[in-house]
Amino acid sequence: MDREIFIKAFEEFLNGKSARKIEEDYHINRDTFVRICRDNLPEGSERRKEFEQRLINNKESSKVEIPKEKIREAFFQLVNRTKGLMELASELGIYYQTLREKIIEFVNNSQDEEIKRRYIEYKQKSSPDYSFINFNALFIEMIKEDVSQSEIARRYGIPPRTVSRELDKLKDDKYYESLYRICKEHSERKMKKKSFTEFELYLIENQLNEYDEGKVIIDDSISKEKREYLRQKRMLEKADSIKGNNKDKADSLGISISSLRRMRIRVAEYEELEKQRNEEGKEDK
Repeated sequence: MDREIFIKAFEEFLNGKSARKIEEDYHINRDTFVRICRDNLPEGSERRKEFEQRLINNKESSKVEIPKEKIREAFFQLVNRTKGLMELASELGIYYQTLREKIIEFVNNSQDEEIKRRYIEYKQKSSPDYSFINFNALFIEMIKEDVSQSEIARRYGIPPRTVSRELDKLKDDKYYESLYRICKEHSERKMKKKSFTEFELYLIENQLNEYDEGKVIIDDSISKEKREYLRQKRMLEKADSIKGNNKDKADSLGISISSLRRMRIRVAEYEELEKQRNEEGKEDK
């Protein structure tokens, strides 16, 4: 982006133009614009403080309340492919990412299984790897609602073999070992038509509450690499809040010391890579 154009866009932003409008007028991704601004404004400087306050104000003003019926209408136009996300967002006067988030929220909160299946069918064409599905959250929903793997697969319109394959990926993951074992035992009991006792359900609920997985359908505009980084970052923050040595921290998280050590290395490597990308972005300006 030409420096003179960037300075012009920056001044317009400080004077009240929204980040969405900057994106439209200058054809620069909103997140990239924010990153470039932060890279060029020293922390603690008056201009940086002014910019950060403007971001807060911009975020507050962008919280446009859209009637649920309008979101529902946009959802069906999207999955029926009569209109694209950008066109629908423009008609509603909101940023396209905001509309995407509202549609995902609408789908996750819907009790209509057909709506979930329609959205997944729509997304699966562009993301055949199901990167928009948080399978760990799906497994937790499966246990809490006491449904089988085939039932949860039908609910979301996902092939049963895909659900089974994703569960198998947890087999050697120390952090999700309990979730994996609960799911396997749950499936076994479903086949035998044998229920958990009240005490077992109590223990299972306590264990599942240890996982902070969020919703089943997620925004796949965030890469798998970044999602894994954020998950590991949360775990490290939790580890750092635990008193004691590394063994105490690892034991509390249910992982080995070596796993905790590898996690710290992977998080540091990701952050270093992001730092390098930011430096390259500065050179490109």
